[in-house]
Amino acid sequence: MKKTLLFTALTVSLIGNAQSLTQANEAAIAETQTMYVCDSFVDRQENVTGTGITWDFTALEAYSGETRDYLVADATVSPFYSDFGTSVKSLKIGAIETFYNSTAASRISQGFVYVEPTLGNVVATFETDEAILVTYPFSNGDSFNDAFSGTLSVPSMGDSPLSGEIDVTIDGEGTLNLPNGVSYSNVIRLVSRDSSFSTVNVPIIGATDVIIERTQHEYYDIANSNMPVLMVTNIKMISSVINDEQTVVLASDDPMQYLGLNNVSEVNFTVSPNPTTDKITVTGQFSADANYTIVSQNGKVLSSASLNNGTTIDISSLANGMYFLNINSNGNTSSKAIVKK
Repeated sequence: MKKTLLFTALTVSLIGNAQSLTQANEAAIAETQTMYVCDSFVDRQENVTGTGITWDFTALEAYSGETRDYLVADATVSPFYSDFGTSVKSLKIGAIETFYNSTAASRISQGFVYVEPTLGNVVATFETDEAILVTYPFSNGDSFNDAFSGTLSVPSMGDSPLSGEIDVTIDGEGTLNLPNGVSYSNVIRLVSRDSSFSTVNVPIIGATDVIIERTQHEYYDIANSNMPVLMVTNIKMISSVINDEQTVVLASDDPMQYLGLNNVSEVNFTVSPNPTTDKITVTGQFSADANYTIVSQNGKVLSSASLNNGTTIDISSLANGMYFLNINSNGNTSSKAIVKK
């Protein structure tokens, strides 16, 4: 399989009101749906495939008050439209906005924008070879593979060639069971897997390979809605700078059973400026006992202290290079790479 670059398939989702997906099944511009953010450790049931099957998500729990909009927008009104001039629609899920158009034969992506908390707007344009997201008609058991290529633009790192490959299939048809007796009996599961590759120029460090892999399972009640009933997305970033993995689970129905705060496994925070010559500012919602450590690439702890929202950390005494900022809040720890130049 070719190496590729991620966020491609945080792309477009398909829907339909018949067993065979066609261009007529696509969500219209301005269609939106509120999705509930759920437990990322839920059993993904990746091996439950076939016809007449049952996917059991009755134990699914949500994060109380956490929602995310699934929005199909007019691409021409996006502030990023100049990078994707042939796109008609965009799909925005959280920090990802994917641009695409379609014909009677396929749905095609021209690229995406990922708003990365530390780097800013990461833009991937598939100007050399666009990515096919689905071929029409598309039914249970159908599958295909497509390559894409273009340019990755990363703030402070410039432009670099991007290449990738996407595999798409509908691997199951049957019943989806959710909490509180909610059940959908006419569901198909669309699965997309993409792997992406680029070599970026990291300040101070130099050329660094980045591989991003994504697997997304989308469940559709194809007789009644153009929007997914459930989405399970797993993303991995592999490089010499950062190794990260995250899973996002979104449900259209509120599970009405919730995880406690102690179940939250990720600390969300931003660091700016990054790279920096002297100081960084950390912003986020932290517990009263939150603290940070700055660690070298060989694992040596260089500094540590308590922190809160807006804490400024002086790293002017460190040698130029890359370090890791680890933050612990409410018993959970997350890490970001920082660059001193």
